[in-house]
Amino acid sequence: MFSTLRSKVLGASAFVAASLIVFPVGALATESEATKGVKKVAEGVSSEGVEIVLAILGALVAILVAVIIIPKAIGLIKRFI
Repeated sequence: MFSTLRSKVLGASAFVAASLIVFPVGALATESEATKGVKKVAEGVSSEGVEIVLAILGALVAILVAVIIIPKAIGLIKRFI
């Protein structure tokens, strides 16, 4: 297949380069126990973060209601009394 020394060296170099690229990708495909644990903790933290953001948004809506809508409602009630 390979006739000259130069083509043999080139072929061997290409094989080594390909194996160096493919091997680390294959090694990353498996999950160790540590990565599974980190993934579980990250999912827990992210779900707690979502709950915190939703609580903050709920508090902001409550503040808007207290500042804008309640005084208008009181003024409307005073007009009819």
